[in-house]
Amino acid sequence: MTTLLYDGSFDGLFTAIFEVFEYRYKDVEIKTRENFQQKNMFAEVHEVVTQQEKSERVLNKLEKSIGKSGINDLLRVYLSEDNELEQLVLSVVRQSVKFPNDNVLKNFANDDILKISKICKSVSR
Repeated sequence: MTTLLYDGSFDGLFTAIFEVFEYRYKDVEIKTRENFQQKNMFAEVHEVVTQQEKSERVLNKLEKSIGKSGINDLLRVYLSEDNELEQLVLSVVRQSVKFPNDNVLKNFANDDILKISKICKSVSR
């Protein structure tokens, strides 16, 4: 398993997601530096340096498939400070790449999408 460590910023998260695809990581975990606890001494740890260009590329690609309201939903997930927020956002990006013509945030049969919907409702209150 590869663990990507980012600085905790919104752009840092999307830079880390960009690097998941850039380096073709399959089994990956994204964590902030503050929340990182190395559980597996053999796991590879990769430090992500926040880059605005990489973050914008991911956000622009996502906006084409899920729209501005979808980006706002992902921002709400980020602001929720949920323990799984990085994995949830990564799941949306992976599904968006897999199904580029569909708004994946409307697929409530997926557990991650359902959890995102619940988080958005609780943050919006």
